[in-house]
Amino acid sequence: MKVCLVEPSKFVSLTNFVSTISMPPIGLAYIASAVRQAGHEVTVVDGPGSAPRNFFQFKDVRVRGLTKEDIVERIPADAEVIGLGCMFTSNWVYVRELIKDIRARFPDARLIMGGEHVTGFPEFSLEQAPLDALVLGEGEEIVVRLLEHFERHRSLDDLAGVAFRTPEGGIRVNPRHRRIKDIDSITWPAWDLFDIQKYNEVNQPHGASQGRFMPMLATRGCPFQCTFCTSPNMWTTEWIAR
Repeated sequence: MKVCLVEPSKFVSLTNFVSTISMPPIGLAYIASAVRQAGHEVTVVDGPGSAPRNFFQFKDVRVRGLTKEDIVERIPADAEVIGLGCMFTSNWVYVRELIKDIRARFPDARLIMGGEHVTGFPEFSLEQAPLDALVLGEGEEIVVRLLEHFERHRSLDDLAGVAFRTPEGGIRVNPRHRRIKDIDSITWPAWDLFDIQKYNEVNQPHGASQGRFMPMLATRGCPFQCTFCTSPNMWTTEWIAR
């Protein structure tokens, strides 16, 4: 299938420096790699990374990256599946409008989404945005199976780790998929689909050190259950290291 993965542009705060840091989206890069390895044709539209020096107003907040219109224009016209990510609920009000614009341009494409926000609020997300299905939790294995179900026109009723809109217009949230125990088996991120040089030109790594930087995966999950954190819901409380 022809799959386009979209990293939406991000809200930034005028008072919180951390929110202005532009980081290559390692999660989307892993998903892109898994989808490509499964034999699908993958393109990426990286909202923050394609225009890291562009800031614009959305309602009463500031957003960094491509505008909604620019993102929609960059999605290939023949995309069969369009996937998005949303880590922070604070970004949802913008992402929701982006999804509506994508649906208007691509009425026949399958729209799917993953990330912490939809994992925590699947019913809410499907009620508010014209999405077809959600990937809940760790996504590399689930998204490949979801695409297989789409390709074979199979029901999603038996697919663990997804939430979806039923043919009758209802919403169904399936049981969660098992965690990936061997994270060394996950294919390397598809960084070749991203313009990493633009991130390096901005030069805003986490921490005091300056210079070229890249995110990397050493572990997944956390054994603690902090009340303010989404990790237990996203990854469970199982800590898995390379």
